[in-house]
Amino acid sequence: MSDTEISLVLEGWVGVGTEGKRKEGKRKDGSGRSPRVRTRDARWGLGGVRGSDEGREGRVGGGHAVSGRRGAWRQGGKMSRGDDAPGMGSARAAFRTPEGVGIEPFIPSADADHTPIFTAMTFNVAHGRGRRFHQTFVDRATMQRNLRLIARSIREYHPHIVALQEIDQDSSWNHRFDQLEYLRELTNYAHARHGIHKDDTLFFRRLVLRYGVGILSRLEPLDFTSQPFSPGLLDSKGFTSKRLLFHGSPILVIALHLDFQRHRRRLQQIDVIVEHIREVKKAGDRIVVMGDFNCTLTHDRSPLRHLMKLLNLHTFEADSSDEHISFPGLIKRRLDYIVIDESLRFDWYKTGRERLSDHEYVVAGIRLIE
Repeated sequence: MSDTEISLVLEGWVGVGTEGKRKEGKRKDGSGRSPRVRTRDARWGLGGVRGSDEGREGRVGGGHAVSGRRGAWRQGGKMSRGDDAPGMGSARAAFRTPEGVGIEPFIPSADADHTPIFTAMTFNVAHGRGRRFHQTFVDRATMQRNLRLIARSIREYHPHIVALQEIDQDSSWNHRFDQLEYLRELTNYAHARHGIHKDDTLFFRRLVLRYGVGILSRLEPLDFTSQPFSPGLLDSKGFTSKRLLFHGSPILVIALHLDFQRHRRRLQQIDVIVEHIREVKKAGDRIVVMGDFNCTLTHDRSPLRHLMKLLNLHTFEADSSDEHISFPGLIKRRLDYIVIDESLRFDWYKTGRERLSDHEYVVAGIRLIE
């Protein structure tokens, strides 16, 4: 969550149909918009489909990460920008968007030893508002265009599972359309489940707030659980739990969103998640926990560090925050993580540079250890 989420106070003060005007700040080029965003619009067009493949810097193949449009692949502690990833080639698959435009998603494959690679992505989509101050001031067309750009990023990697924080089901500020279903249709995922962690109806049903953590999955879930945390002053967070079967191996995936206000509440929420995992974990389950932790690993009392210690989990380059900044705000921080247990190891890991939200996506290829 960004620091701008304090604006959630608007939930009690802004009614349906209220039109707000946002004064856009001037950038160095004298315009009210970021030159990067404007360039992106020119490349993609209003429909969210880029008219040219010019500038595509690489593809994922052979189980390796790769530099994306504004990202970099990392493997074995090395980074490359603009070069193709090693082993690229055979893992490309044709894909057709709902608009009928063919694209080639980044699909990591197994290495020469045929060891399967499980791919996971987490992305705080900020209610589809893009880089705007608050979703209340974003019209439906702009919001859907932002979601189409997000869908494009998802399609490029085509992960087995995607965790989406701050995604609305039927909120007033997102014009009452189901954002998760909208993304599912754009990405052609077979399965979508929504964990609703904020469900309020205010002002005689004039203001409806219904959102939480959504899951897109290529694999059929064996089970699914959604649990909200105790409500906060301005917002409610929660987590979802889904068990998937990947190449005969069960993987328990926890997708979470922790409180953005208080350190103590985040610690309490971690304890709830740990208790849940210990209750539902079965013999042979492998553990993946991912999402917006709203904290870093830079101090010993970090809630994420607490989680990793209790469950013996690890993340990619835990001591490297600068390389994986997922919240490029005024204070740049690494807030979004994918953490895994000892039965898994990272084959590759990437933090996006797309600027489609106040957070960047995190995507990883995870190898199963026999």
